[in-house]
Amino acid sequence: MGIVRFPFETIRSSANVRHTAATPTAFGTVMNYVALRLLGMSADEGPMTEIRGLIHKIGGATGVPTWGKVWLSVLGVYEWSGVNPVPPELWALPDWVPFHPGRWWVHVRAVAGPISYLSSVKFVATPTPLTYALRQELYVEPYESINWGKQCNNINPLDVYSAHHPVFDALNVVIRLYESMPSLPLISSCLPIRKHGLNTVYKWIKREDENTGYQTIGPVSKAMNMVVRYHREGTDSEAFKKHLGRVDDFFWLGRDGLMMMGTNGSQLWDTAFMAQAAIETGLADAPENKESVLSMLDWLDKCQIRENPKYYIDGYRHRTKGAWPFSTPEQNYTVSDCTAEGLKAVIGIQRLEYTPKAVSLERLRDAVDTLLSMQNPNGGFCSYELQRGSEKMEWLNAAEVFGTSGRQAVARLSRCGWHPVLIELMSRKHHGGLQLRGVYHERLIRSEAIHEN
Repeated sequence: MGIVRFPFETIRSSANVRHTAATPTAFGTVMNYVALRLLGMSADEGPMTEIRGLIHKIGGATGVPTWGKVWLSVLGVYEWSGVNPVPPELWALPDWVPFHPGRWWVHVRAVAGPISYLSSVKFVATPTPLTYALRQELYVEPYESINWGKQCNNINPLDVYSAHHPVFDALNVVIRLYESMPSLPLISSCLPIRKHGLNTVYKWIKREDENTGYQTIGPVSKAMNMVVRYHREGTDSEAFKKHLGRVDDFFWLGRDGLMMMGTNGSQLWDTAFMAQAAIETGLADAPENKESVLSMLDWLDKCQIRENPKYYIDGYRHRTKGAWPFSTPEQNYTVSDCTAEGLKAVIGIQRLEYTPKAVSLERLRDAVDTLLSMQNPNGGFCSYELQRGSEKMEWLNAAEVFGTSGRQAVARLSRCGWHPVLIELMSRKHHGGLQLRGVYHERLIRSEAIHEN
């Protein structure tokens, strides 16, 4: 089975399981162990005993980061009291509040929304014999004796790329106190304000599903949204069925097994670059390639997003009219460079003598308008949407597993042989607080792997 083979292919000599672009972590090791057990492997089959031994060696699953805590809690092999709360009341705040979820970065918002719902209702799957077995396998002490309240900020050092800010930890103390006192007058979490918050975040989740054809922005938020819709509407609901129908969109079968992509593909991204390469090399003029070039233009025509999202304002979305996505138009998210590359590819192809003007001038102008709308006040272009809040919102960053900052980043780049001038320029760009995220962090990981070898 491909989905089982992939974790085996990524197991290193220490039995760690990891992300394809990361070093081994407690998060990756624990979650892949659980996934293999859910897929039918026994506790002592193959390398499972060795992997479990490593989990115990690093202190057990209590120290997995927040995303891991959430999924283990959903499965019933962790306690919600060990997860820092994301109160749904935040979603009911006025939009002008500086830390309203609509001002968060899009990926944070996409994941925090369903986490807020699931943690507030304390959703737990129906227990099975495997549930109780995993409770015994994942921890170094009896499950019943673990002080779950002390696990909220217990994050294994292997996983900490961005440590909690003291302000964030202090706020969590207050919020946990609020949630633990259901009879507190005026502000109790059992009063209608909690119900209103849950209904508000659920409406946003529904809008996100409908805006994206039940794919959301990526597989992490999609899986969480699917559990939310299951809890609220049941397995027979149209929403849950639509979610199930889009799961396969994210799978990629490669030589190492079945993997999960970060989106439902890279169709536009790949096509745009192939088109530009064909034009720049002159291959687009070769008779044997003209059919392929026309097919690329046909796809670029069909892939352009013609309108803004259905729930443009209420979904806290940036405009998309005229944009090109990373993958498909129904996924409905654009990134500024995807629109730029799609626009460049269309203009290049439509300049060829034998191609039709499939994308009108008006639609090209729509793309330019969207691009210009994605420029931040500092002159830089955003990824999905403009910066909507203060950089101090980083103080509330609950995602421990993303980002490499400051001196640590500079030291790691230097060890890998990155040019000092490049490091200095990157550091200046971030005012001395060098942050490596996303593709840049992945490149650093690859550099370190090459350097080690």
